[in-house]
This record gives sequence, structure tokens and C-alpha cells, in this order.
Amino acid sequence: MSDSEEESGGDVTEAEPPRRTYHVQVRTVEEKTAADRTVSDVVAWFEALPDADRPDPLSGVGNVPVDVRWKAPFYRVRIGPFSSRDAATAVLDALKSDFPDAFIAREAVGSRY
Repeated sequence: MSDSEEESGGDVTEAEPPRRTYHVQVRTVEEKTAADRTVSDVVAWFEALPDADRPDPLSGVGNVPVDVRWKAPFYRVRIGPFSSRDAATAVLDALKSDFPDAFIAREAVGSRY
């Protein structure tokens, strides 16, 4: 047992950092109708991609995991979640030419954006 463990009266453990998930945020808008249009655009983009061109995290997926979340004052259109930044980056790279304002957004697991 180290001196710090003896002084504290037990095992010293470091707090585990919160787990993170990653999303590709396609667009942020103020109006729900604009968010819904963006969802339709993302679905159309995904359906137009040949299977061979789909990024690995989305290969073999029947429907693109896209949703809209409200966090005042904006609607956020996001694809995901992905368990790693690399997976989110692969999706971002594939859609960046069609959605140039897209970026990777991370959040703690269990948060509501």
C-alpha cells in the first residue's frame, strides 16, 4: 500500500471520465420545418449512396440513424450515435461535400444534448 493509500485509509481510485458518444451534426436551425427538410435530405443522400461508398459505420444499415433534437433555441439534426470519434469522422467525411456545415458533436452518455 502506498503512503497516499495509507493516509486515506483505503484504496485510491481515480474517477473514471464520463463515457462519450459522437454524432455528426448536419445542421442547426430555428424552425422545425427546416429541420424536417434536412432529415429528408440526409435520408435521400444516404439512399443514393451505393453500398460500396457507404462509410463503415453505416455499411449494412438499412436506414440512416438521423434524428432531430430540440435544445433552445435550435433544432439539431444529427446522425448517430457512434461509439468512437473515428466512426463519426468516417461519416462526416462521406457527407461533407453535400453538407459542408456538418461537424462532429460529442456528448456524455446519458445526456440530452
